[in-house]
Amino acid sequence: MAHALWQVLGNIARAWLNRSEPLICTGMPGVYRIASFFAVQHIYSVSELGRVVSNMAVAQMAGFFTAIGWATLILVRISSVKTRNEASEQFFQILWMSLLTTAVISASLLPAGKFVSIPFEPLETIGLLWGWTLYQIARHYFVAQKWYRGAICFDVLLTLATCGGAFLGRNSALTPSAILAIALVGVGAMMLPSIGFPAKRVRLGSFEKKGLEFGLANLVSGGMTLALTPLASTLCGSSFAGVFSLISSASAIGALVPRAISLIQIPVLSKIRARNESFDREIAVMCRQIQQANYLILLFNICISVGLVLYKTEPGSAREILLAAAVLLALISLISSSSVTHANVLMVFERSVTGLKISAITTTIFAVMCVSAAWINGWAAFLMLLISACCVSQLKNLLLARAVAREIAER
Repeated sequence: MAHALWQVLGNIARAWLNRSEPLICTGMPGVYRIASFFAVQHIYSVSELGRVVSNMAVAQMAGFFTAIGWATLILVRISSVKTRNEASEQFFQILWMSLLTTAVISASLLPAGKFVSIPFEPLETIGLLWGWTLYQIARHYFVAQKWYRGAICFDVLLTLATCGGAFLGRNSALTPSAILAIALVGVGAMMLPSIGFPAKRVRLGSFEKKGLEFGLANLVSGGMTLALTPLASTLCGSSFAGVFSLISSASAIGALVPRAISLIQIPVLSKIRARNESFDREIAVMCRQIQQANYLILLFNICISVGLVLYKTEPGSAREILLAAAVLLALISLISSSSVTHANVLMVFERSVTGLKISAITTTIFAVMCVSAAWINGWAAFLMLLISACCVSQLKNLLLARAVAREIAER
């Protein structure tokens, strides 16, 4: 009896672990970021943290073109190949194109420090860019193969290496940015033997622009959300923007669930495309999963946002406006998450230009609304922009759905 009970509990624990691994894997880069910044602040100083954040921000912005776009190709292509050697060949070919892009952008960053207003150290930023690119490309291979536990282990190793390196190197000539870069490169290189080296050599003369197009599409599509906090500061003041940024950060936690579903489904969709089968069933399943998750996320976002507003503000200090902004931000997150399914299908078909065009159209509309808000100013303008963001997000959903329907009809 006791043995049977332990067996049932073990099966439940394994099932829970298998379901939670994609979610944990999705959230680990955020854990690494928080842990590394916390270590730099406490081991060094707040001013040193500011320099690291500036360098990392520039590196991750460039990383849209060196890492994020190429990582999308890895998620799509690796899961559809039949053998380990073919997967390795695909990986190293994409890695070569990614590193070639990194070399070009690194060369442009060297003189950029003299001409842009953003304070950053070019050499340290280049080191972070190479480390971030290598680690993200290797990590996405693990995700494409559904080796979530392996990816989590390397994430933990990277976090420990970064924090330990910051502590051990506090009296050395190395800067915190250099220590972060060394940890990224080191752990990224350690992942390569697990991937395996291909029998064929990489085609050095081969280069595809799809990685750049996917990177630009991700950068453009995220521009609207990234702009909300600076807009809040401009239109409503720094104290309003401070509370709004906390609400935005808390809302980002809920976005991990749709992203985890996306990580699970992209390899499945890629295999369906490789077999030339119908997408209808998987699209319906993914839409239902994300819709169910979205309702819980909406409730979570509203509750935590209301709690933050009540805790951080006093009655009469724009509390009502912040509550309205929090609800609208939760709706934006809900609508944006609903587009994940159709965006994934376009990724699987490698229609990078289509996704880029849709993102460019919707972002341009939002930019026009931002210019119009300058005539109103104040909290009314900011609430108008949040309502506009809801409408633009829904327009993006409709355009993505229509593009996917057209793509499937042409198969």
